[in-house]
Amino acid sequence: MSAEREQTLKSLLAAVRALVTSDDTLDPKLRLFIAQAVHAVERALDQYEITGEFVLRDALLQLFGLIQTAENNSDEPAKWKAAWEEYRVPVTSGLIASIPQLGLAAGSLFQALGA
Repeated sequence: MSAEREQTLKSLLAAVRALVTSDDTLDPKLRLFIAQAVHAVERALDQYEITGEFVLRDALLQLFGLIQTAENNSDEPAKWKAAWEEYRVPVTSGLIASIPQLGLAAGSLFQALGA
């Protein structure tokens, strides 16, 4: 993973963490789910050399869904939308760029397993 992509992801996590901490209009359970999703992405970043793109991608997809849910359920949806708009393109382009590598990795895994 490039240093630039890692920094973008860390900036996204900081923005989401600040939003979830400050937006007390969200249901407490949703706030907890978002905090847990942020932690899952942080863990995936920390363990990226071991777990690779699969785990990171799954954690990010869950976080993206929760950001959209927060936008739809917050009394301050513009803040959530602004965060999503700021990070959507750089983060999702990193996921799209990794698709060929994911396919190669899956193919190698299946070959190694004899599938």
